[in-house]
Amino acid sequence: MKANDLRIGNLIHETISNLHGVVSLEILKIIEEKDNHSYKPILLTEEWLIKFGLLKTKERSYLLGCYELVKYEDVFRVLLSKNGILTSLKYVHQLQNLYFALTGNELST
Repeated sequence: MKANDLRIGNLIHETISNLHGVVSLEILKIIEEKDNHSYKPILLTEEWLIKFGLLKTKERSYLLGCYELVKYEDVFRVLLSKNGILTSLKYVHQLQNLYFALTGNELST
């Protein structure tokens, strides 16, 4: 995970305490300066989508505003239309960043 993939406020996993935390400026500096750090991305799961308030529409499919997220293997694909894939998401911070880019609002639990 690279520091420039994260925004302050993103959720990440701290492996030493085995807890989820929120990215701060201090954590960004640690991630940027050290190759061997204890912060890891959180795998995006259906449980996380529910925590964020996304609506389940059918098996492996959720709505994020007017976008549909569909689970394929170990990623969620964001669909523009039935055949148009906007992007694939594997981690919670990626969903948070996409939501912010599309709406200008933070996605929180």
